[in-house]
Amino acid sequence: MEPVFSQQLQMQAYATLSSNDVQPMETLLSHLFSPQEPQKSQAYSLLHCCRKHFPDLLFIKVFFVIRNGPSAEIRTRSALVLRFVLGDLWPKLSLNAQINLKNLFLVRLHEEGSLPILRILCLIASEMAVEISRTGDEWPELIDNLLMSFQSDSERFQLSALWVCAFFPKVYRPVICETLAPSIEPTHSAFLRMLNSENADIQVATFGAVVSLIHLFSNSLGRNWFHDLLRGMMVGLFNLLSHLKEDYARGALKELIMLVMEEPQLLKPYLNELVLDMLKIVDSEQVTEGTKVFVHKFLLTVVEASDLALTMRGLPHQTLVKLLAVPMKLLLCINDDYACYNMESKQAENAGKTDLGIAYLTKISTALGEKTMTPIAFELFLEYMDASDWKKRHAGISMLAVIAKECSEEMVIVL
Repeated sequence: MEPVFSQQLQMQAYATLSSNDVQPMETLLSHLFSPQEPQKSQAYSLLHCCRKHFPDLLFIKVFFVIRNGPSAEIRTRSALVLRFVLGDLWPKLSLNAQINLKNLFLVRLHEEGSLPILRILCLIASEMAVEISRTGDEWPELIDNLLMSFQSDSERFQLSALWVCAFFPKVYRPVICETLAPSIEPTHSAFLRMLNSENADIQVATFGAVVSLIHLFSNSLGRNWFHDLLRGMMVGLFNLLSHLKEDYARGALKELIMLVMEEPQLLKPYLNELVLDMLKIVDSEQVTEGTKVFVHKFLLTVVEASDLALTMRGLPHQTLVKLLAVPMKLLLCINDDYACYNMESKQAENAGKTDLGIAYLTKISTALGEKTMTPIAFELFLEYMDASDWKKRHAGISMLAVIAKECSEEMVIVL
């Protein structure tokens, strides 16, 4: 049931939206994000009143503050409010308001100077495309804007277009892929170029755009467009790491993890190369532990993907040995109780690594199956048990415990 707002609140809403003074709107935005509940509750009531009775004015005012607000904080809050009200309000806007908003939005994507605000606006644009599509309408100007921005020399234009593509909701991705299909060749070339950009923001944004538009490049007949892009993504990842841009590298790894989760079957022909590339990062002494955590997440996601199970079992023996060596190294992070006395934080960190190692072994065992896993594990077990280092022997025993549980039938045959 629609809430009923008092005449007094409606008058306050109209005064806030129609005033030439931006201060009432700033106050509303401030209260919406206030930690104090009474202020926040009253502000939400006022916002809902604006949304119900004055949708056109609300959009005009919010967008005005996005462009002309006195501070980045106020402009950011205004953008967040616009996103909050978009889905409910778009069908209620007049046709002229919809046309004006679409045009203003495209201009703003090119003019916005703050990257955090631009990112929010790109997210709103992607969601607005969905709302427009739901009403049976189209937004061809957005497509033209994206294609133009891909080819532009302006890094800001490129970044805005990539973020819009990366943020498209799943429900809209088939629509946008079909729309961009006639322009697949220039889009593919632009993405390859931007994956090699010296601007790390553009590189990582391209990762997200490739994942979002993956069906554009994988469903096309003829040329294997995806192969080039995947190779470009891996080269881009190593470039970020070599230039010590690990925060960006983690963003790239997140997108690759998303790719494995959403489209694992596309990775079957490239799985051996992908696993070996990730193992190189794990073994690198220059890469920090924080980044390696994301590599571990990638490898675990691969191992857990049921669509990749058969392909995993068919990987070369040496690749599987190297993969199994990763959790074994994590199991070496056990500490001597005496050496770690009064070093609780370090002890906790290493305990986390050993727990991860056990989880790794368990999931790899499940993915590879007993017949594939047991011979490789037995090979490593003998190596670790022959070592003079007690940590290696402990790791070997820990692995044996996992294998005994996960591969009991095959172990009887081997032993």
